[in-house]
Amino acid sequence: MQRENMLKLFALGAAGVPIDTLSDFDFHEVMHLAIEQGVWQLVLAGVKTAVQNGDILLQNEEDITLFHELHKQMLASCIKQDRQHAGILNVINQIREKGIPCCVLKGAVLAALYKNPACRISGDVDVLVPEKDEDRALSVFRENGFTVGVRAQSSNHDKCYSEELGMVEVHVSLYYGIMQDVWFDNVEMMTEPFREQDGMQTLGITDGYLFTLLHTVKHFLSNRLWVKQIMDVLLYEMHYKDQIDFERVDKVLTHLKYKEFSDTLKGFGVLYFGLNREDFRPFSFDESKAERILKDVFQPGKKKADREFFEVYNACRYSTFKNGDFNRFMTDWRRDNVKKAMSFSRKNMYIRYPYAAKNHLLLPVAWINHLYVIAKTGFKRFSLVKQSVKYSVPEMDTEQTKKRLEMFKDFDMI
Repeated sequence: MQRENMLKLFALGAAGVPIDTLSDFDFHEVMHLAIEQGVWQLVLAGVKTAVQNGDILLQNEEDITLFHELHKQMLASCIKQDRQHAGILNVINQIREKGIPCCVLKGAVLAALYKNPACRISGDVDVLVPEKDEDRALSVFRENGFTVGVRAQSSNHDKCYSEELGMVEVHVSLYYGIMQDVWFDNVEMMTEPFREQDGMQTLGITDGYLFTLLHTVKHFLSNRLWVKQIMDVLLYEMHYKDQIDFERVDKVLTHLKYKEFSDTLKGFGVLYFGLNREDFRPFSFDESKAERILKDVFQPGKKKADREFFEVYNACRYSTFKNGDFNRFMTDWRRDNVKKAMSFSRKNMYIRYPYAAKNHLLLPVAWINHLYVIAKTGFKRFSLVKQSVKYSVPEMDTEQTKKRLEMFKDFDMI
């Protein structure tokens, strides 16, 4: 019951959807659920509006005290995010001044679609730069006081951290290798030029819609789907409905087998957020599947991805969608990464020996260091790469893995 109340107040704070009724409203429990979902600022904005409209009453002293305390924290978090965004935007503009395209993903781009944009709080900022310009872009972050953790060979992003401005993930592609290949079949996701929005460069409208939707698919498959990701997709379509190239979207979603999931998200919005069907292009959905998404969103233990399920799902999808041997695919992928890790390339030296990334004059020292490591432990292992990296799919040991796999089969996502 409080779950439904929380979703209604979230929709009010996020999209301005009027509240009809709240059943046995429990402010403490609603905010507890909102904190678990990472949307408490938006829910609190909804509570504030509902109180002002006379839709709900905070009558006991404990509720009123909690409301005022959370309201202070909400204002502080909104102000902090605004300052961080301004500081990071300054760094991004410095990167662009060097002639490097720098595209902002999610975050402030999606927040602009919300009724209370300042209350859509992001844990980090994601930007996209061409891989050929990666080192130059990272240098700008270092010049602005960021600590840069250079990405691993298998990753698609670097993590840049500033005590003042927080975390920025610098992506060189939208998705990393296995995900791009197995989940998204190497489909070209960027076919439009970047566009300007509020002083930022971001993806084109249809590219942005596909990225937002497939980002939600990624969270769903990774056992980490939250109500904020669902709302991101719905508000994006509502805002750009007349500008999105739905013919292209349908072609991609049908090919990747995510069309039913996409339509079910809109059904979820109608059932649980109170959104109007007319705000979306025509669609149909199965209410029981929308309910399954609801249960999945609120299932306990969603802090971390389920590694077992991730690998089992990949194997199932690869064998059916790709009609291939996932064990062989992963063995080749691992072997390639081991070879890259053994290389003396400048990039690998910066990854393995951060002191060389901080001071390029120390690169020869890194080469000597790497030669010593290989001489000590590497040559024998390198000669046995085929055996040392051979991959096999884990067994489905948990009931949760089996149930989730069945759910994705029902959505025809395998």
